Amino acid sequence: MQLSLGDMTVRHMFNWRDYTGANPQQTLEAFLSVSEAVLGRLIQTPRGMMVVPMVPGEEASGAIYVYDRHRGDWYMLCFEDVDDSHFTTEGFEEAFAEYDLFRFVEHPELLLQWPEIAEA
Repeated sequence: MQLSLGDMTVRHMFNWRDYTGANPQQTLEAFLSVSEAVLGRLIQTPRGMMVVPMVPGEEASGAIYVYDRHRGDWYMLCFEDVDDSHFTTEGFEEAFAEYDLFRFVEHPELLLQWPEIAEA
């Protein structure tokens, strides 16, 4: 079955322990502050967190990130047929359902088995 956004790949961004923040929430706040973004969407489970930061006032400016609470790693989800940082809230909701993205919030270790593109 062909998915509407093409194949999904994963980009390992960084390990939060290597950067600012004593905990994932502080790291998220620092990330939003440095990028001057607002939180478009946040989904949390005991194992993971999915965030969609967006540029204030720009509807199509979101990117999809997953945080693995156990490993401390942040990942960006990338799609073949869409610019990775141009998701709208509605576009995210559609991708979330179509690609079953909740599984990565519940089990972020699945991202370790996913095709990866070069590190950021």
